[in-house]
Amino acid sequence: MNRSVGGEAGSGHGGRWLIVAVAVSCVALLGGCQSARAVSGSIRHSGQPVDRPDRRHVVPVASTSGAAAVHPVGQIASGWLAAERSFESAARSADPDQPDLAATTVAPLLPVVTSYLERMQATGQIAVGPEADLGTPTVSLVSPRLATVADCAYDAEISEVRATGLPAAGVAGEAGYERFSSVMERTSTGWELAEQTVVGVTSCTGT
Repeated sequence: MNRSVGGEAGSGHGGRWLIVAVAVSCVALLGGCQSARAVSGSIRHSGQPVDRPDRRHVVPVASTSGAAAVHPVGQIASGWLAAERSFESAARSADPDQPDLAATTVAPLLPVVTSYLERMQATGQIAVGPEADLGTPTVSLVSPRLATVADCAYDAEISEVRATGLPAAGVAGEAGYERFSSVMERTSTGWELAEQTVVGVTSCTGT
C-alpha cells in the first residue's frame, strides 16, 4: 500500500490505494515550483503526477564514487524501502502514530499519510494481504539534499472493512501493478521519503 495518487487510462485494478501529496512544497524541496499542491485519493483515481526535480539541480548517479560516495545510493534505496514498509505496517492497524512511519517519512508527505490513516481508522478499515514485492528501486538522480527513486511492483495488500472482512469498495480493495516516482530528502537522521506518486500500470515489464 502507498501514500500516493496517480492514474493511467485503461488501468482497472487497484493496489496501493492510499493517498498523497503530489508536488507538495516544491518551493522548499525542489526549488522549481511556484505553488504547492496536495491531493488525496486512490492511486487509480484522477490526479496529477509529482513534479520531478529540475535536472539542472541534480547530479546523475553512475557509480559509487563522487557524489554517490557522499550520498550512497544504497542508503537512499534502503530509506525508501523502510518508508514503504512502515506505511504498510501502519495501515494494517490503521495507526497514524506508528513510530516507524514518523522515522522514515517527512513533510510534505507525512501529514497527508497520517491524515489518511486517521480516516481509515474512523471508517473501520485496515490493510490485509501480502506485502508488495518492491524489487530493487533505482536511484536515478541525487543532489546534496534530494534524490529521486523509481520502482515498479505488484502490490497485493488491500484495504478491508474490519467489521465485514470484505474488501473495501473500488480500487482500495483491489491489487495491482504500480510504478513509483519518489523524492527522498536527506535529514539529520538519514534519507526519508518526502514526496511520492504511484501510477497504476498493467505490468512492470519494460517500466
